[in-house]
Amino acid sequence: MNRQRHTAVAVMAGLALATAGCGAPTAQEVSTDGSRFRFEVPVEYGQIEFGIDPLTAQGVAYGTPGTDSADVPSDPVLVMTAGSGGEAASFRSLRELSTGGAFDPLDPGDDVDAGNLQILGYDEIITPEVWGVRLQLALGRAGTDFQALVDRRSDDITVSQLICTQACFNDHLDLIDEVQTSWRLEE
Repeated sequence: MNRQRHTAVAVMAGLALATAGCGAPTAQEVSTDGSRFRFEVPVEYGQIEFGIDPLTAQGVAYGTPGTDSADVPSDPVLVMTAGSGGEAASFRSLRELSTGGAFDPLDPGDDVDAGNLQILGYDEIITPEVWGVRLQLALGRAGTDFQALVDRRSDDITVSQLICTQACFNDHLDLIDEVQTSWRLEE
């Protein structure tokens, strides 16, 4: 084999290996209208219809194709909403968003029958640009990872919530955590 042909074969083999090593993307960045927050979800997720009331909240849901909103999904679904009000918000009011404003799941003084609600985890988020809360809850057949973030610059609130059956929730803890911690602010 002549030197020029040998070099061409080596270059082609190197390109093939480089391309195979990089592979296809595994995640994509998503957001909801009115929010500077961006989250990463699996590349196979697409926008789905999932319990977003267009009259009460700007929102969007992402999940695997064919996910039905008539029941608790068996694969994680990310539901995102955005709105104003961060200037008047508190950790308590953000936690209350996790129950639709009905009660604060961490306040034993709230005289509310929470049924079989279990708190699996709670964190407060405090950074120079963002503050908020993150709650992991089990309720009935569902597991949910709820996060409410306040953009300090605009005082807008973005809620991200991953929901699925409790079995799915346990099976996908790593994925759920990756999505919830992937947030970044768009400049």
